[in-house]
Amino acid sequence: MSDQNLPASESAIAQLKAARDRGRSAGKTYREYMRTSTRGLEVGVGVAVGAAVGAWLDNRYGTGPWCALGGVLLGVAHAVKVLVEIVAEEKKRSAAQKAATEAAHDG
Repeated sequence: MSDQNLPASESAIAQLKAARDRGRSAGKTYREYMRTSTRGLEVGVGVAVGAAVGAWLDNRYGTGPWCALGGVLLGVAHAVKVLVEIVAEEKKRSAAQKAATEAAHDG
């Protein structure tokens, strides 16, 4: 291999590595979007299932709106739990990203 081809091949390797890193970044972003959207569905479905089960219990036992109300409240409590988990995950990810950025600037 001649010395004239060496810089071109290093440049090509650098371009390939950059493309690979962009792909990894895009995949990571996609996974984050999917995780967040799944958690959003979990919130909505939890409230809906609680209301449906409560309404079914009300119809079966004639308890009026109390079981439906209890089901909705359980669904809302679950939704709050999920939202707190999302915030905690985001704070953790943000702190790790901040530490990585500071380490890159220091190094």
